[in-house]
Amino acid sequence: MKKFILVAVGYAAPTKKMRDAWTRWFEDIKEHVVDSGNPFGSVVEVTASGVKEQPRDKDAIAGYIVIVAKDMAEARKIAKRCPVVTSMRVYETMSM
Repeated sequence: MKKFILVAVGYAAPTKKMRDAWTRWFEDIKEHVVDSGNPFGSVVEVTASGVKEQPRDKDAIAGYIVIVAKDMAEARKIAKRCPVVTSMRVYETMSM
């Protein structure tokens, strides 16, 4: 099995319907979850020219989940079922 990081994109204030959908999704994928991750709160971007606050909106990185899957195709299927606000990015981790 390979390890993947799922990165949720898009923020909206959570409703009961959203929380229930996430709970059902986590129950459906529990055998793949290595780290259920966390949602992200406030964010700043740090660059050589300074620090800038970033909005929590439909383009914000909202959180992460670590899963295992046999390959990228299976990881994509898992991510596709997620009740996301905007999208879910799937990153395969690499060995160092």
